[in-house]
Parts: sequence; structure tokens; C-alpha cells
Amino acid sequence: MKTVLAVPTINANDEVVVVVRWHVADGGRIEAGAPLVDVETTKAVVTIEAEQAGWVRHRGREGEEIAVGAELAWYFSEETELEAVGVAVSSVAAPAVKSAAAAPATARPEPATSTESAAPLDFSLTRLSPGAEKLAASLGLDAAALAQARLGLVTSAELQARLTPKSAAASPTAAPDDGLRRERVAAAKRAEIQALRDGAGEHLKSSLTLYFDSAGVRAGAAAANGGVLPVLLAELTPLLVTQPRFTAFYDDGHTAFHGAVHLGVAVDLGQGLRVVTLRDAATLDAAAIGRRLAELTLDYMENKLAPADVQGATFTVTDLSGFDVLQFEPLINGRQSAILGLGGDSTLPGHPMSLTLAFDHRVLTGREVGAFLQALRDRILAHAIGAVASAEGSEAPASAPACCDRCLIDLAGYYEKFGGVGVMHHYARPDGTTGLICHSCLASF
Repeated sequence: MKTVLAVPTINANDEVVVVVRWHVADGGRIEAGAPLVDVETTKAVVTIEAEQAGWVRHRGREGEEIAVGAELAWYFSEETELEAVGVAVSSVAAPAVKSAAAAPATARPEPATSTESAAPLDFSLTRLSPGAEKLAASLGLDAAALAQARLGLVTSAELQARLTPKSAAASPTAAPDDGLRRERVAAAKRAEIQALRDGAGEHLKSSLTLYFDSAGVRAGAAAANGGVLPVLLAELTPLLVTQPRFTAFYDDGHTAFHGAVHLGVAVDLGQGLRVVTLRDAATLDAAAIGRRLAELTLDYMENKLAPADVQGATFTVTDLSGFDVLQFEPLINGRQSAILGLGGDSTLPGHPMSLTLAFDHRVLTGREVGAFLQALRDRILAHAIGAVASAEGSEAPASAPACCDRCLIDLAGYYEKFGGVGVMHHYARPDGTTGLICHSCLASF
């Protein structure tokens, strides 16, 4: 008996996913609960597990986009049923693929030409994605005009392709004869581009920057065995709680306020930009923020971020000070009114730091933003003075543990994760202080 597995809805706004890797060969056997396929959404790569045991027929190749709701795989309860859909029994992979460590999938056979696959489809269940509905409405189309659409969910891209004459549709997909090598932009990057394009179109953007010497701040963070970023985030959160306009956004003539402070932190360690979310940041101190950032960064490095880890931020922080970028102007994300850019330059006297707040003028004013930046700077400097004083006192400070300067993983978590194969290196920072960097981050330099 054949059972159809459809592409599940993983993120509410996604119309398609990209097949990244099959964990079982086309025609191979799998057990219920074993990893079946990795798919890329706009937020993360997600592993879909087999819902039942049986023989598997792929319905999409690795690298192929498949619409949400469309067929992803077929399960067959009997091996002999594979022959009816064009998979020879002799080509079936070794039975019982039970883990992600199984051998890579073999080449996929050509699509079946059996009676079953050639039979006409019943289009009575055709559904339109939100984007396709808008496109159809703008063109004055009704359901009857979609009689040739595929069964299941129809995306705006698919609808547009069907409405475009074949001669016109063929030319954009053909590689131009200009000698250039081209590679497809990943789904996550395309989503980022669209989000930034939407944000640029909707915001009346302005920005203010404040500079100050950070040598004392960094000495205080070192004395507390922590990093500058967790300190900044811990001092930022109370300001966001007391000034909710900084976590609001403009919505059709209204200012919409979020109910909580969920801090988004931009992370890019060579595997693409992600904005991880520190949920309910007001409940976390600097040490807890450092630990949570370390956990999220490890998940980022291992490609294990869940959709909830990169969604729902109400205010975003991005840090380029580790690259000695003194000042830059960040881009505001959708459904937010502001983003904070942290810059710094270790080659200049005093290790200057910059706080740049890009903001939507429809929600915030320059006066509000200037006062906000001053308050944040004062809180950071006061925290640094307190940390140094505590370190010089008789009692050991309650602080974040020693951690990698780049990914923020603490020593205990690092050695628990990597054991004897991991090495945390000491190195000299440009300002003369000593820091730590783990082997994973060292390899990415």
C-alpha cells in the first residue's frame, strides 16, 4: 500500500522548502522514527523523520525546491510495489536505514513512466498560497483558470511560471553566455534579502552614533571572566523594558507594541547570517545571557537551530567590533522600529567603541534615541567600574565563566561537548589582554 508524505508547514510564511539531503536512498527501506530527509526553510535546516516503516520513493532531488503541501516522498509497505513506480528491486539500497550516519543516497532513477504516474490528476483539491492568491486576484483570475495547476498547494512562483509563455519563461533560466560561474542563492539568504528589502521600503530610517573609550569596559569584562556583548545586552534590556517604543513598530497609522523584550543577536561565523533570539531577555543577567548565546552559537555551528530560535525578536543587536569596524549603519528588520550596531577598533588608543542606533522616524525621534544611547553608555561604564571593584575586593565576583571570545561558549560547556578532541587556545588580544578562542572558531579565521 502506498502512503504519501507531503511537505509539512514548518514556518508559517514559507511557500517552499529546499531538499538538502536524503538520509535513505531512493528505493531504500526505513524504520519509523528514523531521519528521512533534511529540508531547508527560510529559518533553518530541519530533519523530517519517517512517520512509518517501509520502502521509500523520493519525490524531490537534493537541491530541488518543493512547495509546502506538495508530495515529498511515498512509503510502500511491500518491496514489490516499487516496481510499479519505476524503481527496480535490484537498485534498492541496503535495508533498515536507521540513523543519519547511513551511507549517502544513491543516484535517483529517472521519473517513472508507469500508468499510475501518467494518470490525470484530480485538481479539485488545488489550494493557493497567500502570495498566489494575491497574484491571482491582481490578474483577475478565478479557480477555473487554474485547471492545469498541480494537485495541492500552488505557490506564486509556480502560478507565474504557468501564466508565462514557454518561450519567455525559458530565457531567464538559461545561463547567459558571458563566461561567469553562477550558483543559486540559498533559501535562507533569499529570505534575508526579502526581509531587508521589505524593511527598507517600509521604514523612514535615520540613525545616531555615540562613541566612547572602551578599555575600561573590556578590563571590567575580563575581570568578571565575561565578554563585552553579554554585558551590553544585560544593560540594554532594562532600558527596553522601561521604554517600550524601542520594541514597537509602525503598523498602518498605529504604533504596535510587543508584549515582551525578545533580543535578536546577529550571528555570522561563516555559515550564513542568522539572527538568534534571546526570549524574555528581561529575566536574564549577563551570565545567563552569555550561556544562552553560547548554546545558540553552538547550535548555529552544528546547523541545529530550530525555527523558534530565530523568530520573534522585538529588537536586534549586531556586533562588528571583533573585525575592528569602528562604525557602521545596520538595517532595521521588519516589525521592528530600531536596531543597535556595536562597533570598535582595537588598533586605536583607548579601544574606542561605537553605539549606532538605526531607527524608524515614524515611531521614534532623534531626541529619544540620543537620550537612549547616553543612558546605555552610562550603564555599560558603570557596570565595568563595578566589575573591576568587585574583582579587587575580598570576595570573588558572581560572573559569567571564562569563554571563547568569538562564539562565547564557556569552558565547562565546551569540554562537555568536545571532550578530549577539543582545545581552547589562549591568545593575546590587540589591546594587550589575554583571551580564549576555541578550536572551531580558530579554524574559521
